[in-house]
Amino acid sequence: MKFRNFNDLKMFNERLSYREIDNLEKRLDELFSKINMDVEFTTHLRERILKRDVSESELSNTFIKLYNKYNKILKKDEFSALVFDIGNYLNLPIKVEWKPVKKEFNLYVITAIKTDNTRKPVATHGRKLLEV
Repeated sequence: MKFRNFNDLKMFNERLSYREIDNLEKRLDELFSKINMDVEFTTHLRERILKRDVSESELSNTFIKLYNKYNKILKKDEFSALVFDIGNYLNLPIKVEWKPVKKEFNLYVITAIKTDNTRKPVATHGRKLLEV
């Protein structure tokens, strides 16, 4: 495998394993449980994280910023949105649904898309844009 620069090598070393992704999801569940919300990573997201160069710190920082900035919006209603982290160019399409049996919201994180050093998110396709 060839590395173009030091950051490529650093990101290769920070790639997440399945166990680390599960642990991250559990930690996010603890954080979001404060607003009665369960975080669910889709299989597609897990595959994208393993294929893409997305570090655990990038993901956790994006979710912490999402929680801090939008926790009141997240727990109000069902909706779809695109979370765009301006700091690391990470795009996370999400869907929030109410689960009446559990009496909580589910936050489904559908995929992760990194854009190359641009301050513009990927197309929202009619979703709300939540910049963090």
